[in-house]
Amino acid sequence: MANEIISIAMDRRGVATLTIDRQAALNAFDRSQVDAFSAALDDLGARPGLRAVVIAGAGKIFCAGADVSYLRDLGRESWDVNLADAHRYAAMSKRLRELPVPVIARVQGGAFGGGIGIVAACDIVVAEESSKFAITEGRFGFTASIMMPYLLPRIGIRQARCYCLTSEVMTAETAARIGLIDQVVGDGGLDAALEALMDDLLHNAPGGVRETKACMNYLTEPPFDEATIDKSVEVFARGRASGAAQEGAAAFVEKRKPGWVSQ
Repeated sequence: MANEIISIAMDRRGVATLTIDRQAALNAFDRSQVDAFSAALDDLGARPGLRAVVIAGAGKIFCAGADVSYLRDLGRESWDVNLADAHRYAAMSKRLRELPVPVIARVQGGAFGGGIGIVAACDIVVAEESSKFAITEGRFGFTASIMMPYLLPRIGIRQARCYCLTSEVMTAETAARIGLIDQVVGDGGLDAALEALMDDLLHNAPGGVRETKACMNYLTEPPFDEATIDKSVEVFARGRASGAAQEGAAAFVEKRKPGWVSQ
C-alpha cells in the first residue's frame, strides 16, 4: 500500500515498515495524513503473516506532531465537527496501540508534540543519539491530552508533569532515562539496531507475543479504555477551540511570540 504521504513495505519475514512521508511539513499530521495513517494501520492489522511493524519517518525528522494550521482550523469549526475530528485523531493512536504484533518506532531527528504521542503508543522505541524530544502543545496554546493514555504508562505522572507543563526539549539520553524511548544508538545505527531487535522478536512464538501484548493493554495503569480516551478527546477538542490555541497558532504562522509570552 502506498500514497503520497504514507507507504507500507513488508518483507518475507512478515516485518512491515510504515513510513510517514510529508517531509515538507516535517511529517506533521493533518487531516489527510490522519486518515491515511489510520487506513494503513487497518491494512496492516488484516495482513496474514504479520510479525512486527516498524513506524518510520522519511527525511530528517521522525514526526513534528500535528500540523498547527490543521489544529487551528478545526478549533474554529462547530463543536460537533471539532469533537468528531478529535475522535478521529484519537482513534489513530488507539489503532496503533492495538495492532496485535510488536510495534517499533524508528526515530531520527526527533519527535515533537503529537509525534511524542505516536512514539508513546508504540511498544518499543529506538532513537538516534542526536534526536530531540518535546511535548510542545503548551507552547501553542493546545492541550496534550490525547497522548496521555499512552504517555502516562510509559513515563509516569511525575515525569509527565515536568515535561508536559514545561515543554522542555529533551535529549535522547534524557528521553531514555525517563522511559520515553528504550534504546539510544549512534547516528546512522538505526537499521543495525532494528535488525538485532528483530532477531530477538522473531524467535518468539507469534501467538504468545500477541496474547502477551493484549494482556499488557488491558492491564495498563491508568486504564486504557474507552472512557479514558473519550475524556482525553473532549479536553483536546476544547483546548484547540480556545482563544489561547487560536493565538498560539497565529503566532506560529506569523513567526512571532504569542501574547502570553513577555515581550
